[in-house]
Amino acid sequence: MDNAILPLPMKATVPTIMPGGPKQIPLPFGERTGPSLTNFIVGPNQEAKKVVSDLVASKGERVIYLWGEKGAGKSHLLRAAHDDAARQGQRVVSLSCRAPNPASANTPGQVRETDLDEADLVCIDDIDSQAENRDWEEALFSLYNAAEASGTRLLVAGQQNPMGADFSLADLGSRLAAGLVLRLRTLDDEGRRMALECRAGEWGFTLPDRIVAFLLRRHQRDMHSLFALLEQIDHETLVEKRRVTIPFLRDLLASRPGNITQHPHRGIHSARNREKYRERRE
Repeated sequence: MDNAILPLPMKATVPTIMPGGPKQIPLPFGERTGPSLTNFIVGPNQEAKKVVSDLVASKGERVIYLWGEKGAGKSHLLRAAHDDAARQGQRVVSLSCRAPNPASANTPGQVRETDLDEADLVCIDDIDSQAENRDWEEALFSLYNAAEASGTRLLVAGQQNPMGADFSLADLGSRLAAGLVLRLRTLDDEGRRMALECRAGEWGFTLPDRIVAFLLRRHQRDMHSLFALLEQIDHETLVEKRRVTIPFLRDLLASRPGNITQHPHRGIHSARNREKYRERRE
């Protein structure tokens, strides 16, 4: 059985063409360094990193449930566990219960048909996103029982504690709670800084402390959103042939729909002040 991810997709990068002359378009050769156990900034989550590492090594608990708010690092650890186990030659299946669009969504039928006979590790992300969906819950419950019968290790993640999630199938919540349940806490600003600087370094550019401080003041602070912004920064600096500077970031953030920098009363980021700022730069 080949290692499978159904689906935890890597986002495709779409080149942004701006007016004003030729741009350098990055070629999609290879992939950026992704989530790993090595680049997981532990902060308050040292125990979670250790137990996931032990799970990959077939030590400790057989079933682990990670929960916490968005951006706490759950998906990072699931992806890291999948990749680390696969590199060791293990057979791994990853399931995402929250697909980005209906066309690529898993279905309860696909979950029921997941072949666990040869799987060493199954990673299930966003499991509580299907709470109160009876078909999904029954499929996931069957998968849990099949994994238990075959001795397959399970790494599961959700935003809610399994006993606090609104599962209509009570047995599913109780089974998930029977394993090791760990809450992941979000990083503080120092942890966010370390995570951003580490990821930028892996991608080949640097983020001075003043740049990180600016991002944390002006952008959503969960790591999922910050890493998405970092990917855009990496892309746009290459396209625009510009260094990462405060003026560059102001322009970039002002162009992002729904960003907090577009608040009508937030100084330079109001429409009038942005126009004055551009005039001063020209």
